[in-house]
Amino acid sequence: MTLKEELKDALPHERKTFIELCKRVGLKLEDVELKKEGDGWAFPFGEYTWTKEEEKDYGEWLTDYVYKNRRKFKISYATKKRIRDSYVGMFLLNYSWKYTED
Repeated sequence: MTLKEELKDALPHERKTFIELCKRVGLKLEDVELKKEGDGWAFPFGEYTWTKEEEKDYGEWLTDYVYKNRRKFKISYATKKRIRDSYVGMFLLNYSWKYTED
């Protein structure tokens, strides 16, 4: 199953976060193959890489995107930077690409 298929029922603002995540490493949603794991699907963390700087840049983009779309994300308290940073940190913990080795 591809990430595009998995996100077909996701809300547009949720899908956009993954579109941008994939774009940062030169992929489209349909390029990302999810792996069958138990009853669900696993995100392919180690197959694609980016630098710490690229991750930081994406995190800044996502922080801004969450703030501008906080009602869609149902995070009304996202006006506080600390809360947005925490949300983005958890997202990156779950879906970040592997770092390139220097």
